[in-house]
This record gives sequence, C-alpha cells and structure tokens, in this order.
Amino acid sequence: MKYYSDLTNKIYDTEDDLKEAEKIHNEKLEEKKKNEEQRKADYEKVREAYKLAEQQKKAADKMLMEFIEKYKGIHETTDKGKVLSTRQYLENQKDLWNIVFSSFPFIF
Repeated sequence: MKYYSDLTNKIYDTEDDLKEAEKIHNEKLEEKKKNEEQRKADYEKVREAYKLAEQQKKAADKMLMEFIEKYKGIHETTDKGKVLSTRQYLENQKDLWNIVFSSFPFIF
C-alpha cells in the first residue's frame, strides 16, 4: 500500500516514512517562520536606528543654524591658510551626510 502526503505532495511506501517526512517538513516550516520573525525584528532595529540618526541630524542642523545666526557665520580652518565660508561648510556637511546614508543599503 502506498501513502500520499498532502504536505509534501509525495507518495511514500510506508506510513512511518510518511510520518517522518511530514515531521521533517513541519520542522523546516517552523524554522523558516522563526527566521522570518527574527528578520522582521532585526529590520525594526535598523529602522529605529535610522529614525534616531535622522532626529539627531535635525537637532544638529538646528544647533548649527542657531550658531550661524548668533555668530553670523562659520569659519573652519581645515588646512593652514584655507578657511571655509559658511556656504562651503554647509555644502561639505550636506555632502558628508549624503555619503554616510548612501553607503548603507536599505532593507526592504
């Protein structure tokens, strides 16, 4: 007598073979479900980290604007004799921020 499994869609010679195959199949499904839940939890951590980074960036930008208003600009010496104007400084910061976030792949 042959036995057919609806779970594995295969035919088995003995009932014991069928039960063993279904048991293995169910274990694989449970493992896959567990891995998917872990992936979702890890992705939520990544999303929270990006939200926190965005909030910190906004706070830093606000502080920078307050500093610029208070002191009428920024002059940062990067090399001897090389002074950045406020516009150059802001452009460099913007480019740096874009580089940082473009180097991390987004997970979908």
